[in-house]
Amino acid sequence: MDSRIFSERDFACKCCGENNIDERIISMTQRIQDSLGLSVSVVSGYRCKVHNAIMGGARRSYHTQGLAVDLTCVKDINALWHTIQTLWHNGELPELSCAIRDANYVHIDCGKKRKHVFEVRAV
Repeated sequence: MDSRIFSERDFACKCCGENNIDERIISMTQRIQDSLGLSVSVVSGYRCKVHNAIMGGARRSYHTQGLAVDLTCVKDINALWHTIQTLWHNGELPELSCAIRDANYVHIDCGKKRKHVFEVRAV
């Protein structure tokens, strides 16, 4: 089993190091990592406005508010997606508002509650 302890610095902006990540994001990421048993990596956590624009993020992106993270698992992205769904359905990710599956990562956030928690954009 791969084990890792996440800290705020794992979620810092990739261009400037600024960080305003919400503790709930760190906590959710750690729960996912612990449950999955495979190494989870942060693709994108907190983003300053400049980095968000470069990434093509939405103007009011939850990344710029510290309320979102994009995660990947090189060994098994499908297992990552299914672990997030299972944890949420079991009530172990109550702060999760949205999870979006893309081809190479899974976006999770604790922003505004949405009608649909899970969305698949590309696989």
